[in-house]
Amino acid sequence: MFVCIGLKFLRDGEYDYLFAYFERREWSNKLIVSMGKWAPMGLMGFHFAFFTITHWTVALITFYSTKAQIIFLIIWIMFSLNVTEKYYSAFFKFTKNVRLQQLLGDITLQAHLS
Repeated sequence: MFVCIGLKFLRDGEYDYLFAYFERREWSNKLIVSMGKWAPMGLMGFHFAFFTITHWTVALITFYSTKAQIIFLIIWIMFSLNVTEKYYSAFFKFTKNVRLQQLLGDITLQAHLS
């Protein structure tokens, strides 16, 4: 019920969210339309089942195989470093631009005052 109430709130606010993304795709839109008013709950159920099954599969594989565990760990670390690098490079670029704008604004303000 909360998902259905939240869906109206999200649609009214024109937010971009996963359900709207799936509504825009042709293959998933057919599935969503066929579920009717239960579409948000169906999508949540699908995600829960998919991620639970995936988690247990990876957990069992890595529990019984040391090589697979090391491979998954290396992939996880590389992915984490990649995401972190992209986030912080964008963050520092943004803060650098803000500081430059503030500096230029202060210089322009001082020129007008003198």
